[in-house]
Amino acid sequence: MYCNSNIWPFPYSDVTAWLKNFDEPIEEYLALQILDSLIVRTSETTKASYSSLFNSKLRQTLIEEGLISNMPIAEWKMHLKKGSLSRIIQFSPVRKPNDEGESGSTIFRMLSEDLHTDRYSSLGNRHDPRVIVLIDDIIGSGTQFVTGFSESFDLANKIETKKIIYCPLIAFEEGIENIKSKFPDICIMPAEYIYKSDSIFYGNDNDLFRNDKKNTVGEAKIVFNSMREKYWPSIDINDWYGHESACLPVVFEWGCPNQAPRLLWWQSLNNDFTWHQLFSRRS
Repeated sequence: MYCNSNIWPFPYSDVTAWLKNFDEPIEEYLALQILDSLIVRTSETTKASYSSLFNSKLRQTLIEEGLISNMPIAEWKMHLKKGSLSRIIQFSPVRKPNDEGESGSTIFRMLSEDLHTDRYSSLGNRHDPRVIVLIDDIIGSGTQFVTGFSESFDLANKIETKKIIYCPLIAFEEGIENIKSKFPDICIMPAEYIYKSDSIFYGNDNDLFRNDKKNTVGEAKIVFNSMREKYWPSIDINDWYGHESACLPVVFEWGCPNQAPRLLWWQSLNNDFTWHQLFSRRS
């Protein structure tokens, strides 16, 4: 339904082919429940989310802290498009270690219609701006940001003299807490929040599973675990649920983050085992 109505930017045939991977009704039932839980963000919704974020909360924060003048929204938009505030603001995509530029950089390129990314980027900005706005698609656990990006970016030193504003498209509450515990002065300003309750298997084992009126979370986990043992026994159980077992049902048009369950993006590399991949995997 979502594919046919163009709510999701994915071919309907990919979804039906993926569902045919499962040869037992209980497996297909669980797969349908996971599909129903998905939080899908497209390129168009991403651009709209950032437009709203930049023109409201980001602009207001910069005004309130005396970093820019109290200009009308139309003037602010003009400055973003022309790059004329590059003496004050730098926009930078978040690039994590071993990242191929498929997360923060993907979104950064999307914003080029309304943001002069060349002038505002770290490469194009020849000034020493007082504000650095970091762009990323998701804060998951926050571990990669804390242990990887922050070191390569020299965040500990930059944050002493500059206003650092981290603007991911989506932020998981645990990831925000993790980053803030290490860098309390960073301002985290996501376009959208997700919570523990959004996790696919949220709840105690005796709680009812999502909108199911009969089966429990524990019973759903048993089926999910048996699917790993049946199809991919070599995969570690924690990886099966996504990075740090987050099991977040988040999918971007450009691919799944590693916090999503592996079932959503797994691709068979074994010629003896045919598996129809559903979504691509982004770095």
